Amino acid sequence: MTIFVQKKESGFTLIELLVVVAIIGLLSSIVLTGLDTARAKARDTKRISELKQLQSALHVYHASTGQYPPGATNGHYSSRPNDDPNPCGYTQYPGQGFDEVFAPLVSGGYMDTLPQDPLSNRCFEYSRQVGSGWTCDGGQISINDYEYVLQFFSEVSTFNLPSSDQGAWDYCLLGPRR
Repeated sequence: MTIFVQKKESGFTLIELLVVVAIIGLLSSIVLTGLDTARAKARDTKRISELKQLQSALHVYHASTGQYPPGATNGHYSSRPNDDPNPCGYTQYPGQGFDEVFAPLVSGGYMDTLPQDPLSNRCFEYSRQVGSGWTCDGGQISINDYEYVLQFFSEVSTFNLPSSDQGAWDYCLLGPRR
């Protein structure tokens, strides 16, 4: 006489495995979204830190030479590469790039390196315009009243700084009053 004994198989069913995979996928997408925001905030913090270092170098440079780096023909210096003919919406004239203007800060030992935006499609701007009518903070601050203005983009962070009234920029970092 033959007796059939049913063995109970141990393991997971296909449905159970699919549910676990779906839950893991959902949790990982939530974590990755939070990670992207954290990275953007870190880049914003790096931007403001590097511009504050540039601002400090400009003040020390002014204290030792009695002047700030000059303004360009159109008053703007963009931190995009010089081979970019239209950096951040402004014409870049030969010899008037960010690197050329601030070269004395590096060669004079005021800074180790010039700041570059962490994203390649964004840039900083240095302006020394008089009589331009440009403003920051909703027209409340005229950049004509300041020795220079550094403008920059922000990805996700908000800073306690005047906002830029120029459409391409988010914030203004103001130099000393004239």
